[in-house]
Formats: sequence, structure tokens, C-alpha cells
Amino acid sequence: MLFFENLIPRKILDPGYTLLEFSFFAALIFQQLKIKKQKILIVILSLAFCCFHIIYFISREKKGFDSIPIGIEAILIFVFIFFFFYEQLKDATSTPIYDNYFFWIAVGLFIYLGSSFFIYLTATTLKQKEIDQYWFLTYITETIKNLLLTVAIYIYSRHPDKTSQTSQNLPNLDFML
Repeated sequence: MLFFENLIPRKILDPGYTLLEFSFFAALIFQQLKIKKQKILIVILSLAFCCFHIIYFISREKKGFDSIPIGIEAILIFVFIFFFFYEQLKDATSTPIYDNYFFWIAVGLFIYLGSSFFIYLTATTLKQKEIDQYWFLTYITETIKNLLLTVAIYIYSRHPDKTSQTSQNLPNLDFML
């Protein structure tokens, strides 16, 4: 972030980061869902959030930390994660849910957003001294999220054939059998 602070003003960088983070998380979850109604709902809510975020950015008087959009972002991502868990628990397969790599991504996002939710919401009302006192907690939860993403990558690398549907549709062209 420090590199971009020199190129882009902070009043544009913070809302841009929030919008990019939300878009990335929503796209990740969208890609995992199978129920069409939930996918449509994710698209509608994502477009509504993007419109709200742009209007909020343009109309707000104080150009500081964007805690309201961050709070709405976290709530929407929680809802999207619940969609994923609903599908996983509804699907009666013999493989456990923790053997799915995206389970670890969802848990990481849930811990990260849930733990930093109230810190981000109150950031505009706290004094700088109070923010400095509690801000390190966001770094701890972000580290936990990153560790769980590493677990997801490890599980994905162990079972790439289970997670890739395209490999099952390709014919075997190995004539050296």
C-alpha cells in the first residue's frame, strides 16, 4: 500500500481498495456456487453495492476512512459465504467439507472480516491514539486469513483432479498404452 500512497491520493486509494477487495471476494464465491438463484442474487447485490459505494464516495463530505462501505462489504461477503456453506451442507457427498479447498478460503475470509468488522466501523469515530492501540488486531486476523489461504492452496494442489471439472471431459489421447 505504501507504494500506491505516493502515486494515488489516500482519498481515492481507500475506496478503490474496498471496491477491489469486495469485487475479488464476491467473484471468488460466485465462481464456487452452483445454485443459479444465489448467483443472480450475488450479481444484483454486488452491482447495488458498487453503485452505493460510488455514490457514497462522491457525496460524502469528509474524505477520510470509508467505514460504512467496509461494514456493508463485510455483511455482504458474510451472506455470500453463508450461500456457499448452505450449498456444501445441502450436497450429500461422501467427502468431508474440510477436504474442499474453498472451505478454507471461506473460513479465512469469515475470520478476517468478522474480526476486523467493528474496528473498521469505529475507525472514523476513534482518535488516532485509540486506533493505534487496536489496529494491530487487523494484522493478526489478516495473517490468519493468509495462513488459511495457504492451507487452501495446499489442499488444491493435493487434489487438483477433484476440483477441476474440465480434466474429466477431455478424452485420453495417450496412444502409448
